[in-house]
Amino acid sequence: MDHRPVVLFLFLIGCQNTGTVKLEVADVVGVWHADSLYSYENGFELTRPYVDTGPTYTYTESGKVSEEKNRLKREFLYEIQGLDSLVLKTPYGDTAALYQVLQISQTNMALKKSKKPWMRGKNQEMYTILYLSKREEDLK
Repeated sequence: MDHRPVVLFLFLIGCQNTGTVKLEVADVVGVWHADSLYSYENGFELTRPYVDTGPTYTYTESGKVSEEKNRLKREFLYEIQGLDSLVLKTPYGDTAALYQVLQISQTNMALKKSKKPWMRGKNQEMYTILYLSKREEDLK
């Protein structure tokens, strides 16, 4: 029996009410596999699980990260800002993405990315949370 959906569900619940983390380069270095993407858009929620189909992110100590999906590879630079922010930049220095690290351990990471509202008006909240993990073979 495949226990990945149960483990993923428990991981998602555990990451919902976390406090601020203190992020360091050593925490992110390694190969991270996307497990699922949670989207929240003004009260509507959707979780899209990736069953061996999500992107893979490889973070190096030199501040580079590569994203690989479906044999396509994109290169970024990354830097840590403050206690819990991870910024991805293009090779030209433009900001590609800004994430708040909600949770990080040796095996799991949760990254929250705010999204721009679709409509004008107050009280709009839109974001995604990317859940990543290291595979057993990546920990060796």
